[in-house]
Amino acid sequence: ITFNHTRKILDNQIGLVFYDMATLYFETDKEDELRKIGYSKDGKHQHPQIMIGLLVSTGGYPIAYQVFEGNTAETKTLVPAIEQICKQYKIDKPIVVADAALLSRANIDKLECEGFQYILGGRVKSEKAEIRELILAANIEEGKPRNFETTKGRLVVSFSTKRQRKDEFNRKRGLNKLIKKVATGRLTKESINNRGYNKYLKLEGETTVKIDYDKFNSDSKWDGLKGYNTNTKMTCKEVIATYGNLWTVEKAFRISKSDLRTRPIYHRKNNRIKAHI
Repeated sequence: ITFNHTRKILDNQIGLVFYDMATLYFETDKEDELRKIGYSKDGKHQHPQIMIGLLVSTGGYPIAYQVFEGNTAETKTLVPAIEQICKQYKIDKPIVVADAALLSRANIDKLECEGFQYILGGRVKSEKAEIRELILAANIEEGKPRNFETTKGRLVVSFSTKRQRKDEFNRKRGLNKLIKKVATGRLTKESINNRGYNKYLKLEGETTVKIDYDKFNSDSKWDGLKGYNTNTKMTCKEVIATYGNLWTVEKAFRISKSDLRTRPIYHRKNNRIKAHI
């Protein structure tokens, strides 16, 4: 019913789709073959969960979804979900838009192999050294995005003053949290991973933990820069504008979790869980 409604609104033209993931937790501490403890976007890391891959169209109209085990890596859901949904609803190869969490060499290869065009959020700081140097040397200005050729194909990079302020604010906030943790003495070598702003920590000797201020200051040159990997023929500005509509998936998730009250889930049998979704 939902798909037919969307298709009617779009006059049977579903040429652009947006994909994202959400987690839904259960009020229990017992795992099974579907409900698994994994990285929780709801902050419920001690609760088993499932993962939902949602596909929406232009304007945020939902098309379909896939249910995955709660400990599935996000990058491994994109292609199976797109292929299954397109096959089930007989959708011609649409342009797939997804954020950087879904970016991987395997996903790009698979999408191109299956004939899909895509726009995926890029990670400019994770590119090879020569590409990073080219990006920084380009001195990209606001409103004047640039193209770069990488091992992942075409990379569009833009600069935004608003994003620059946000990136700077987040870096400083992350640093202040680290300073407080280090000051308590409770941050040990064993408790450190390289996620988020932990990259600004360095270990000296056996147990000494210090802030790497050189790395923190060096990261400022990336503030405001955003990358987009694509194999489309769109202009740079078209790529950026199209990717900007990815928020419609997040809106659809908010509606499902609040208005439709999808969570919390108390069912335990797979068919009941899927019926609830």
